[in-house]
Amino acid sequence: VYDMVRCTWFWENDAGQPVPYFEDVAKKLEEAYRNGDWGSRVVVLDGVDVILDSETSMRQVDRRMPHVVRKVMRGFPPEEGEEDKVADLSG
Repeated sequence: VYDMVRCTWFWENDAGQPVPYFEDVAKKLEEAYRNGDWGSRVVVLDGVDVILDSETSMRQVDRRMPHVVRKVMRGFPPEEGEEDKVADLSG
């Protein structure tokens, strides 16, 4: 038996692929988002923050490498026809 978790917050890696945040980080991001804390920083890792610029603009920054900025996405809409598909990650 495997637990399934639907991810709601993602950052974009160098290959342009969405990478989910851990559940505890996603909860912090969702709380800031729902509170409309635009312009705020949410610490996601030691030295890494997400800045919520607006409802549609969010970015991840590394304080040690400020030139590295990554796109942050809320939600991940399924592609057409994928609503009922579930990935089997059991191997």
